[in-house]
Amino acid sequence: MDSTPDTRPGPRRVSGIRRAAVMNGITAGVIALAVVVFALALAGSLGSRATLTNDAIGLVEIEGVIADSRDVNRQIRYLAETEKLPVIVLRLNSPGGGVTASEEIWREVKRIREEGVVVVSSMGTVAASGAYYIAAATDTIMANASSLTGSIGVIAEFTQLDTLLAKIGMHITVIKTGKYKDTGSAFRPMREDEREYIQDLIGDSYDQFVRAVAEGRGLSEERVRELAEGKVYTGSIAREVGLVDTIGNFQDALDFAKELAGYSHDADVLRAPQKDQTGILGRLVERVGLAAEGPSMTLSYRMP
Repeated sequence: MDSTPDTRPGPRRVSGIRRAAVMNGITAGVIALAVVVFALALAGSLGSRATLTNDAIGLVEIEGVIADSRDVNRQIRYLAETEKLPVIVLRLNSPGGGVTASEEIWREVKRIREEGVVVVSSMGTVAASGAYYIAAATDTIMANASSLTGSIGVIAEFTQLDTLLAKIGMHITVIKTGKYKDTGSAFRPMREDEREYIQDLIGDSYDQFVRAVAEGRGLSEERVRELAEGKVYTGSIAREVGLVDTIGNFQDALDFAKELAGYSHDADVLRAPQKDQTGILGRLVERVGLAAEGPSMTLSYRMP
């Protein structure tokens, strides 16, 4: 019989070695992930001209509903003032949004144009209402033949819950200081004088929209009002009626912008550094909180 002692590791030791290997693998994976995240964040935060080898044009993308102008205007200012780029492309893929947010971006575009920066609009799937308001301030508007644009008009929507609340036996008591303080309340029917009051507000914002389009497109206000019935136009029809300059896709717009700047088609396209996403999250939480407080009157340049 062989009396040589068995020196092989027992089951407990094998298990311990495997656990250590697994933990080491997890730790290495976490570290690798952290390095990747840090590298991506660093790359996004730099966006520096020093990383570019050629002359560059700028790019600002406006996506989704336009609820806040601050980040878009920050990007525009960075490209125009910090990087001093001669041409900026606005990529618009939005149904529009808030009246004030749209106007603030429109004013920022006008301001940098007055400082000598050329701005080109590139329309994606949809660039309507407030997005068109912004485009009207640019030097050239390029759309796909199938892009949806126009929708020049103002909308305000109010939810009525009074009938539903009555069915479940709930009553809301409102204490206010003036007859129009709770105009738009979901808890009672809207009075006729309130409808007229809101219509006046909408009419004033509509007039501003019409003047902005007339000024930007070189059309008479009368002609713009003929087009500004809230209708949506395809890019090809919009070009026929004077709301769009030319037909082309996103790459066409970039190439056109590079030509305007006097650059070759291999020139760089520069974006502004990305803002800390926690700021965006904070603003989202703030909006949710405001929405939870109750109904408010909001006018929109927005396609339904």
